[in-house]
Amino acid sequence: MTSVESLPEPPPLPQPRQTWQFSLRTMMIGMTAFAILCGIAAVLPRELSNLLIGLVWIMAAGWLTIGLVFARGEKQAFCIGAAIVFTSMWTTLGGRFFSGAHDTFLLLFGGFTNRVPIWFDVLCLAAASIANGYLCIRARRYFERHASD
Repeated sequence: MTSVESLPEPPPLPQPRQTWQFSLRTMMIGMTAFAILCGIAAVLPRELSNLLIGLVWIMAAGWLTIGLVFARGEKQAFCIGAAIVFTSMWTTLGGRFFSGAHDTFLLLFGGFTNRVPIWFDVLCLAAASIANGYLCIRARRYFERHASD
């Protein structure tokens, strides 16, 4: 019979992965702010609406760039995926995607004012950036699991 002192020490438990978590309060504040921006943009003249879109575009580009440089792990993978969509607007294929989304919106809801399709384009850009960001997180996890292969 062995004594308690001679038993080997158990291996350390693996640390859980850090994931992005936010409270419902934070999500509600973000969604409310977005809804207010959309409401303001719907009543603004087209020129001011474009100015607001440009401001949001510049802020998002800065946030993604900082994330590319300073973030690590899954946050950096997300920023890489989102930045790919964000910058593809100036390529032929990325431009075709957003042109197709814009044309589809006009086909389905053609009676809206000229400002609404612009904000629909921004919504498509944000949704595609988020989706591609999460796809890159999944790809990173896959490659980390299969790194020894």
